Amino acid sequence: MQGEIGGARGRGMKLTDYLTAQGETQTAFGLRAGISIQHVNQICSGKKCPSLRVAFRIVNATGSAVDFADLIVFENDEPPLPEPPAPEAAE
Repeated sequence: MQGEIGGARGRGMKLTDYLTAQGETQTAFGLRAGISIQHVNQICSGKKCPSLRVAFRIVNATGSAVDFADLIVFENDEPPLPEPPAPEAAE
């Protein structure tokens, strides 16, 4: 599922799955969470990654059913590269 938000990476569920399970529309959720309806749609469709502020609103509005890790979009659906190793101490 390239470019899609969520998936098995996070501990929670995708926002679209949450809305379906709750029987809540994107419009109602956006109004309740204080997020524009267009932005909710873009997040659900995987076109946009939410800002940190919006991600907090989503996590709070879903009671943490949607986790931060479920909102992150990795380019090509790959995790970020690991930190480079620390330089070796000079002898």
